[in-house]
Amino acid sequence: MNGKQSRRLRKIIREDMKDFPPIQYQETKVHNKNFFTGNTNLDGTPQFITMRLSTRELVACQRKAYQVAKSLHHMYRG
Repeated sequence: MNGKQSRRLRKIIREDMKDFPPIQYQETKVHNKNFFTGNTNLDGTPQFITMRLSTRELVACQRKAYQVAKSLHHMYRG
């Protein structure tokens, strides 16, 4: 897909889906994970820090609609 085709797809989506927000992310699969710091505690056990991890997904928005339209374009146009 060249730039001209992608601009045309974006224009169609922008005009047809005006009620969608431009970009909106939603966090899913939220969980805590322990990472080893490379140090040890005073009692000799390994020291870990806990970080909150999540997956950011696009919700109903113009960007996601463009991604779907782009994949459909590649399927049918090559």
